[in-house]
Amino acid sequence: MAVFIVLIQNNELFKYVLNLNETKRIKSQNIQIQDITFLNCINNIDIVCFDKTGVLTTREIEVKRIHFADETPDIDSFLSGKNIFNLTNIACALCNDVIFFEKINQADPIDRALIFFALKNRIDINEIKSKYKRIYDKPFDSEDRYMACGFKLNDKRIYFAKGDPEIILKMCKSYITVSGIEKKMDLEFLLSFNAKTYSINQKGDRTIALAYSKNTLESPPLHYTFLCLLHLENPVKPGVPEVVKKLKEKGVRTIILTGDRPETAMKIGREIGIDNLNYCLTGKNIAQMELSEVARQSDHVSIFARLLPSQKGVLIMLMQQRKNIVAMVGDGANDAVAIKVADVGVSFVEKSSPFAKRVSKILVNDLDDLLTIIKSVRRVKCWIGYLMLFRALIFISMLLTLYIFSI
Repeated sequence: MAVFIVLIQNNELFKYVLNLNETKRIKSQNIQIQDITFLNCINNIDIVCFDKTGVLTTREIEVKRIHFADETPDIDSFLSGKNIFNLTNIACALCNDVIFFEKINQADPIDRALIFFALKNRIDINEIKSKYKRIYDKPFDSEDRYMACGFKLNDKRIYFAKGDPEIILKMCKSYITVSGIEKKMDLEFLLSFNAKTYSINQKGDRTIALAYSKNTLESPPLHYTFLCLLHLENPVKPGVPEVVKKLKEKGVRTIILTGDRPETAMKIGREIGIDNLNYCLTGKNIAQMELSEVARQSDHVSIFARLLPSQKGVLIMLMQQRKNIVAMVGDGANDAVAIKVADVGVSFVEKSSPFAKRVSKILVNDLDDLLTIIKSVRRVKCWIGYLMLFRALIFISMLLTLYIFSI
């Protein structure tokens, strides 16, 4: 009873005890609170900014479709024995920077996607690697935008190249049809290829191309034969649209801050239900604008793409200058600046970079935990409201008592 009276007399102490209680409740769900002071402002958050890859979408990439020169077969048909399908499966298994299969989880997401596609089609990776002796290797380079490798099988040689479709196309003098006929490059193929690539990119997905060269004497080959165009997809994490919807119901705006392409960011925005998707601002746009104009635009724009890490931080500070309380959810080193300057920085218990974890105020397991925290903090506010009402009633009762005894 005495403790309760002390709490009634000391509002700050009451808040502390409530915060401590809710903190224990949150921690029991493996949500790690690295700065308890965030509880004082999270209830007022009106904007949550999300990085895209690893936060809204999985980090895994999936092969959605494979386009050949004259046909886009069903993805399940690659189990059949057609020569071009077998060649494609072998290319997916071998054309990567994975030297040891045991370390596949450390590989580039695109390499993993192609290897898993080959595994799905019953390719024994270890058997393939033992049969094909690697004789040439050109690792992927961000400037060249492609990788290549060569293999020897008995007395035959085969080379594969994989990368940016535009770059791979320039390396090819011919293409192959689904029936296995090799043809020289022609206008019909080029127009069809460009139309497919443009259509996929406009949808916000990714494309890479595969090419091969057989029995050539040059190492590396001077020219390749175009094999196929791979349509890759980075799927949205399960439950993300529901989180965005619930945040909206609580009066919280959601914004995407990403270094990815505008088309991809807009596609993800549509899939998860973000508002105000009429247009987006890119890092290049922002670099050419006055900061005051960028701040004004941030009131209406929900998608920011092709951002540098520093631009993410600048955008959050501009939102804060507009009297917004901002949370930033990210998992990569490139999100660290934005997480640091946000009112509430959020990262993940697992699969976040050390930099992101270090500067975050809280670490969650998934985005649902963000709703759990908001709910807990609002519970604290509710109890404090009851406290204020109770104190007011006690005060009024005391005044009435004094008045009665004074007459």
